[in-house]
Amino acid sequence: MFKYQSISVYGFLIILAGVSLLIKSDSNITTHALIVSLIIISSAIIAGIVALKTSGNKVQSRYHTLHGVGLLFYGIFLFFYPKTVSEFSDVTALFFIFYGFSEIIFCFWLFNLEAKISVFQLVLRLAMGFVFFLSSILMIGLRHPYQAAELVSAGVIFIIIGTQVIFTVPIVTKLNTV
Repeated sequence: MFKYQSISVYGFLIILAGVSLLIKSDSNITTHALIVSLIIISSAIIAGIVALKTSGNKVQSRYHTLHGVGLLFYGIFLFFYPKTVSEFSDVTALFFIFYGFSEIIFCFWLFNLEAKISVFQLVLRLAMGFVFFLSSILMIGLRHPYQAAELVSAGVIFIIIGTQVIFTVPIVTKLNTV
């Protein structure tokens, strides 16, 4: 049961990163980068723990390993790199591209398993992968005219990602019964 609660915890941490961007959208970008990076690194550590605890299920373990590694690199890079809103957005947009791509890969893994996952869930996850991928273009497109909107849009996208991670729990529970 702990591994499923851990998935929810790392989802809530990603939501917290998004909320922190919404609450303090007018503060210093260095503060944002520090807060978000620490939250994301914590989430990456928990994702790694989940990956270790689910090592019996290859797809599930790979999924959480992929997320853990991606979150860790994003958190570390965010900790050291951004000095401007544009740099923060660039790093975050690259993370959203990675995250969208990882969701699309996960859908293909689930499809190849022929698991008893509903087609609706697979299509929804695939669509969300494309949304995360395309959201990076939105963030970059908002760069010059609306810099404050970049942080708000990143916050909203993090909230959606965290919510999706939490909604992964029923899917991975079903994977363990297949």
